[in-house]
Amino acid sequence: MNGLSAFLLVVAIVGLLFARNTLGEGPGLVERAGEVACGLRVCTAELRWHVKRPLHQRLQFDVGRGRPAEVECRRSAWLVGDYACFAVHVDDRGY
Repeated sequence: MNGLSAFLLVVAIVGLLFARNTLGEGPGLVERAGEVACGLRVCTAELRWHVKRPLHQRLQFDVGRGRPAEVECRRSAWLVGDYACFAVHVDDRGY
């Protein structure tokens, strides 16, 4: 395999991983992100919007009484691995 073929193979693999992360569904991702949005409180997180990008996914939930909570989920090893979710913004007014 010459250098150009190897380069094209790497580009194709990275392109497929980008497509998988953007178009695919991580099993249970929305549920896990909803748990992060609620934090330690008992709440019903209602999904408002979900944006998928090649390197991360961002979700916004309504966590009760119109309060938004935004969560970002990233893969553990850039384009592969399990998703780890963390709160980006949680509106805690009224608690």
